[in-house]
Amino acid sequence: MQRNNALYVCKGEKDKKKGKKKMSKTTWFIVYIALCIAIVAVIGRISNPTGLAVANRAPIWDYPTSEFAVGANERIWLDLSDAFFDPDGEVLGFEATPDAGINLILSEDGQLTIIASNSGQVWIEAFDGKIKTTQAIEIIMQ
Repeated sequence: MQRNNALYVCKGEKDKKKGKKKMSKTTWFIVYIALCIAIVAVIGRISNPTGLAVANRAPIWDYPTSEFAVGANERIWLDLSDAFFDPDGEVLGFEATPDAGINLILSEDGQLTIIASNSGQVWIEAFDGKIKTTQAIEIIMQ
């Protein structure tokens, strides 16, 4: 039996001399998690090169004014595709709701014609498929 013990001791001493250490299960687990995080980071970088979190953002009203002065039964033409923009570049859809005494014509391509016989408001909704933005515009009779 001493002989086997001597061999075991010698083998252990030999490994110590070479500086070999066995990695524990905890160390392997940490290495595995770090590797998974690195892979996810690389894949995320490829699909989103900005490095920012990707979230849908609401359409934004980007027209210089929200007040329009008109004479009785005059028309206002407004291209809603120019009045709103979507920061994510998505195609927008539009709806409009007028106060009494204001008539609207809204085409599928976002051309809005307003015919007013009195002052009031028109509520315009821009929709990117997920989020709606509502903008009120004021019609002021001169």
